[in-house]
Amino acid sequence: MAKNKFMEELSIEELIEGLNFFVPEIQREYVWGYNEREILDVFLNDLKEGKNSESAITDLSAKISELSKLGKFEEIKQLVESKENVKPMNIGFLYSYEPNYRMEHFPESDYNKDVYLIDGQQRLTTLFILLFYLSIKENRKEEFCEMFRFNSALESVAFDYRVRNLTHNFFIDLINNINSIEEIDSIKKSTWFLLEYSKDPTVSAVVKAIDKVHLNFENTEDTYFDFLKTK
Repeated sequence: MAKNKFMEELSIEELIEGLNFFVPEIQREYVWGYNEREILDVFLNDLKEGKNSESAITDLSAKISELSKLGKFEEIKQLVESKENVKPMNIGFLYSYEPNYRMEHFPESDYNKDVYLIDGQQRLTTLFILLFYLSIKENRKEEFCEMFRFNSALESVAFDYRVRNLTHNFFIDLINNINSIEEIDSIKKSTWFLLEYSKDPTVSAVVKAIDKVHLNFENTEDTYFDFLKTK
């Protein structure tokens, strides 16, 4: 049976490389930032544990390599047998549909890449927020903008609430204006943060989510940007 190309296990980096994601009007607002039932706390903790598991595997590989050089194969066997069975991180399915303006006769057109989210909005928005925050914290904003094809002049980005003008404008302003952790810490006090943004439920939840992410990752010495985009 031929593999269905639309049912693939992909990293965030691989997804964004081939698709522009848009959240349509029919989708509810972003709400994870309000952290009801501590869902954002759980999500962030899962990501940290996933990163720690990856680090453990890397350390194990280094130990096995060193023991192999010393010919200590019995110790290698014990290490492998005692290791926990750590699996790749899977955050579930994303469901989407192609808009009706798709133009098959322009295969290289950006129109060919647009998809609208049906399910997965909360997770993908949260990962977008995380990657943006971590790109600032780890001095990799340029990589973030390149990955999400951010174009300041065209006000376009590969993950967008484009059909909701106020939310769309906020994300564009956020990426344009935030360049340091200090600026992350005072978003609502910034001159670019419009009064109308406070009235938008998705924007309010995003700001709360950024605050929660900041609280969780501000003092961590480990880096997470690469893990999130590739794992």
